Amino acid sequence: MPRGVPKARSSLWLTLQAAARKQGLGPREFRESRIQSAIVAYQTGQVTSHAQAAKMFDIPETTFWYRYKGIRQPASLAHRARRLTPEEEDSLAETLYKSDTISALLPGSITEAAGQLLANRGETEPLPATWYESYLERHPEFKAWRDQELVRRRRERDEQASAERAAAIRQRKEEARAQALAKRRLKQEARVAAREAALEKRQLREARAREKAAQKQQLQEERAQETAAKKQQLKEEPVVEKQRDEEELNPERAAKKQQSKEELALERAAKKQQLQEEFPLKRAPKVQQSKEERALKRAAEKQQRKEEQAQEKAAEIQRRKEERAQKAAEIQRRKEERARERAAAGQQRKEEPVVEKQRDEEELARKAAKKQQLKEELAQQRAEEREELRAKRAWAKANASRWWLTMPGLEEEGLGGTEGTGYSNGKTGGK
Repeated sequence: MPRGVPKARSSLWLTLQAAARKQGLGPREFRESRIQSAIVAYQTGQVTSHAQAAKMFDIPETTFWYRYKGIRQPASLAHRARRLTPEEEDSLAETLYKSDTISALLPGSITEAAGQLLANRGETEPLPATWYESYLERHPEFKAWRDQELVRRRRERDEQASAERAAAIRQRKEEARAQALAKRRLKQEARVAAREAALEKRQLREARAREKAAQKQQLQEERAQETAAKKQQLKEEPVVEKQRDEEELNPERAAKKQQSKEELALERAAKKQQLQEEFPLKRAPKVQQSKEERALKRAAEKQQRKEEQAQEKAAEIQRRKEERAQKAAEIQRRKEERARERAAAGQQRKEEPVVEKQRDEEELARKAAKKQQLKEELAQQRAEEREELRAKRAWAKANASRWWLTMPGLEEEGLGGTEGTGYSNGKTGGK
């Protein structure tokens, strides 16, 4: 039947309506009286089926069945069993909407918050264990939001934990790299110290060896001089003793021998003088000239030998200098290569954390943008749901007071009985 068109009522329904008006019953009380009358009629045998009882008293067959079996309670009893008023449950939902932790959305926390509302009213009796499930059934929109929010917050918590683990791993890597660098530096310093100690030991050994060699050479020279002096003394002693013995034993013979030596020397000098007189200075210039030539030749040869030795020595010194220069250049080249390698490795080690940090920042920025987008979508969705819920409640409140007398079947369509329930469909009863 189209909305707004009243349907035909039975005489029994009209009689009950007149009685309700006389008693001053409201729409809820009138509906409850019809339900109770249907149950009594079925129990006393006035009607033989559930469908007949529901049709006679103009109530839904499922409502009659649930109430007859005791599955559902009257609205008044149901509201008393809920412990919290619809306004308090709505305020609790609004408070939970504004929470920003996972623990606030857990069953224990929600039950504790509801118990606090009861404590504010002075009630000390705790809520039953099934209150939380009934609350979610009465607020399906909050249940859907809670499930999504729990998933989102747990995902955020997991992402944060992953980021913290990644940061801890990076920190451990940096500490390990720093420790490795410190160990490498200590090893290099130890090698340098070892090389310096070895060089000092080698220099000390060489100095000691040179000192020992010099002492040994000096000792050998002294021994050679002593040996030569002893040999010369041994050679001269027999001649001197023989002369001394001859002079002591036969002084006349010694004097004659000395005289004969002197006469022989005088004779040789006279012969030489005679020869010089016979050959007056003819051969002397040539002899003198040959002597001078030989002297000049020897001097030239000596000078040539000195120059050759000096050249050879200079060439040897130059060759050694060139070898040392080549060795120094090779050492310098190797040092530069090692320095370039260390600089390249250090630059690479410096750039690796920067690149990794930049990559992490970009990943965090993407996650933050995605998270912000999800937040905006969820906020927009909740705003739309709230706006739709407010519109439905306002429409139901505005129309329930005008149509209940002429259209009691409006509850079956989900628009009646909305005062103070907090539902968008207006159904009451049940936890």
